[in-house]
Amino acid sequence: MSSLKQRQYNNNKRLEIHQKLLTLRQKIVENRKSKLLAVPKVKESLAKLPKKCHKIKVCPSTACQDSANKCLRSISRDVRATAALVCETRNRILKELNEIEDSLHCLTGNEIRAVDVGTTGLIIDKPGLWHFCENIQTPGIVNQGPAIIIAANDVVLDLGGFVLQLLNPTSANVGDGIDIAPGVQNVTIRNGTLRGWNFSINILGENDLVIIEKLKIIEFGVDESFNANNVTVIGIQAVNMSNLIISNNIFDNGSGVVIALFAIDGLLIENNIISNIVGNTPIPGIGFVVLEAIDISDIANPTSQNITIRNNIIENLSSIATSANSFATLQAISLSTVVPDIFQQNIIIESNIIQQLTASADLGVDVEAIFVAGAFVPEIPPISELLSGPHGVVCQNNVVQGISITGSAQPNAGFEILAIQIEAQHVALEKNIVHNLVYNGPDTVDPSTFVGIFGLFSRGGQGYISKNNIVENINASVITSATFDSINIAGYQSCVCGIDGALIEGNYIVNIVSPSVPLISTSSFLAGFNLVTRTSELQNNVSNNNPNGFIFQNISPEFGLPPAHNIINTNTAIGNLNIGFWNIDPDNTILNAFYNNYARSNPGGNFVGLTGSPIVTWTLPALPPPNVDKLANVNILP
Repeated sequence: MSSLKQRQYNNNKRLEIHQKLLTLRQKIVENRKSKLLAVPKVKESLAKLPKKCHKIKVCPSTACQDSANKCLRSISRDVRATAALVCETRNRILKELNEIEDSLHCLTGNEIRAVDVGTTGLIIDKPGLWHFCENIQTPGIVNQGPAIIIAANDVVLDLGGFVLQLLNPTSANVGDGIDIAPGVQNVTIRNGTLRGWNFSINILGENDLVIIEKLKIIEFGVDESFNANNVTVIGIQAVNMSNLIISNNIFDNGSGVVIALFAIDGLLIENNIISNIVGNTPIPGIGFVVLEAIDISDIANPTSQNITIRNNIIENLSSIATSANSFATLQAISLSTVVPDIFQQNIIIESNIIQQLTASADLGVDVEAIFVAGAFVPEIPPISELLSGPHGVVCQNNVVQGISITGSAQPNAGFEILAIQIEAQHVALEKNIVHNLVYNGPDTVDPSTFVGIFGLFSRGGQGYISKNNIVENINASVITSATFDSINIAGYQSCVCGIDGALIEGNYIVNIVSPSVPLISTSSFLAGFNLVTRTSELQNNVSNNNPNGFIFQNISPEFGLPPAHNIINTNTAIGNLNIGFWNIDPDNTILNAFYNNYARSNPGGNFVGLTGSPIVTWTLPALPPPNVDKLANVNILP
């Protein structure tokens, strides 16, 4: 457009806006008049009252009061009608003001139209407010490049409610929607829709202060050719940056990884909705279906730290592997390091709702709603291994419900649900709810198959607090054969050599429906609590209506560590199918101190394996002896 035509166009737009402002001003005047019109109506109604009824106290008669009430009702109707008129006028004015504001944005010189993007893309190379003025649809960008590159500091890209769309996306027609160039700082992307891109937003590194808010990121990676040709699909990706905020966005109808982050210092992910996402196969030659809603992974220093993930809804995720010899993984929130001796730190995961997760494959299924862990190094003792895991994790007030997996009878297959898995040091795991975890089968006949279902799974080095969590309704009743390599099902599971310095308090585990196999074997443990801890205190917990109430193990000698010496007090086990409190392998758990626990209606025995130290027994409701010494390992049976 020539400069003369541009000026003429701008002048016409200004005249148009000026006319709208005049009209708006007239409406404001009319609105004020409507308020004034109500006054004479009220005065007129008041004038109809008998003079002596203006003060009801001097007119006590029923007739006078009825007349006054009738008049007041008339006044009330007038006031309500006036209020409705004012409200309607106000809303209409606000709508027109927003339309005018959008038009003014498109006269700043930083407007973005479809012709600006075209098939070669747009580079934003100066600061300021950039604003979409229309929907932008492109058949594709040359060399599969980004539609928009932000290459300047201090940019606000406002999509203005419009759409940036890649038409007909396939594995041969891919690209990024919006890229933020390396080193760029202080960028906001907001208020619109990105559709069809395999990387909707890509933040390329060394960036600082990026805000992504009020976007809809939809239909990414949904074409089947993405899977067939192993194309990676990610909604938002960021690498090696600081101060990133992702808030109030909707991610819907996509595949692969929704948010993928690496080495982020200062991260807030809040108030997002992630729904209707399916797995993607990104690795050539491997039948591995991957679905991750929020993934924060690190492979080297610096690692991610100072992370808050809160108030998000993650639902309707499905990772289904249909080919033979395949695996399926599904993680709603995942934080991990993949090499030893590096760790993430200062992590808060709170008040998220994660629900309706489904996965199936024939060789292996792994589903984790919340997963926080370091690198697994099996050749060194677990205590050393965990020192390289995350430090400082708070996981609280989350709800996880509705996870189901389906496996197969293939040899060496493994199928796991870990609703909340935290492997870290200095952890607070509090007030979470886990509900409805289901293994759908099959009832395998291959002896090398493994099944594990865990509501809360903890492994840590030092300082682990688990309080006031609820786990209920774990169902694996479909299993009827005992030919599995192992079946481990627990509401609360501490693993390997367990956790030192832990407080496990006030947790409530109920209604684990066990498979119809032996309730315990050398390789299968089914319980409300399956605890492999060394120096911990377990108190005020409840394990009812489960295969076993509490199982205590210790494998420390395998790693050259001393026997366990835990304190187990004031816990309850009622109505379990087998044993209430089971101290397995007393030689290695001889120093565990049990006192003031309550068990009844456990057919396999209320207390089993509590030997090797004095036992004090009394019949309830007698009270325990005063001043019980926790370290004396006194076992008190009801």
